[in-house]
Amino acid sequence: MSATRIACFETVAGWCGIAWSATGLRRFRLPEASERATHEALRREGESGAPPAEVAETIAAARGYFAGEAVAFDAARRDLDGVEAFSRAVYLHIRTLRRGETTTYGAVAQALGAPKEAARAVG
Repeated sequence: MSATRIACFETVAGWCGIAWSATGLRRFRLPEASERATHEALRREGESGAPPAEVAETIAAARGYFAGEAVAFDAARRDLDGVEAFSRAVYLHIRTLRRGETTTYGAVAQALGAPKEAARAVG
């Protein structure tokens, strides 16, 4: 696993954070009230660093998203190293949902062939 770097950035909805490795994006923090809170939540992931172009594009897309623009994050590479199989399956499934589409944790569990009771694990 390569070194992980982190960066915090401001959006109209608040401060977001992003963590990445040479393989791709590792974590994204949804808006929080302050840069400090966001940084605290991410600091165990790695050291602060200047985002490379690919990560900077994702940051720009996130800013647009929170400003109400219709953006896609499909081009962003992801680093799913260390993510357990069920969580990886959940993540890949929810990425198939269209913008604005909603579902339930139970429906996601069933779509993955898990019992409805797996809804808590999906959440």
